[in-house]
Amino acid sequence: MIDPTEKVRTLQQKVQDLLQVVEHGEGLVAGSLYAARTRCGRQACKCMTSDYRHMNRCLSFTQWGKSRTRTIPDALAEDIRAKTNAYRHARTTRQTIARIVAELLKDIDNLIAGVARNGQRKMLAALTEARKGKK
Repeated sequence: MIDPTEKVRTLQQKVQDLLQVVEHGEGLVAGSLYAARTRCGRQACKCMTSDYRHMNRCLSFTQWGKSRTRTIPDALAEDIRAKTNAYRHARTTRQTIARIVAELLKDIDNLIAGVARNGQRKMLAALTEARKGKK
């Protein structure tokens, strides 16, 4: 079991990391960027008569509960890749924070229960001594 103060330090660091990603980023994109090979549809193109396919970069995301896919120009691909990676990092960091908080609360509950048991034990011992003194 890790010391609770160490968990608090880790928690503080993770929260700072998350805030830095959110505050200093120029936006996060909740989606996936991938490469797809497709036919362009022009009758004169070689993709219509052979196995050749054009490579397109696509962004897949959810909008108003529906899956959407948009073709991304090569000029924007790296910027969008950075934003989707930043979004994934933010979500992973948030999950880590949630796990650490749950563990920390469990440790605090255990500490409180242990102190309460010790206090109860001392109180019962004092009551026993007080009863002995009355007899």
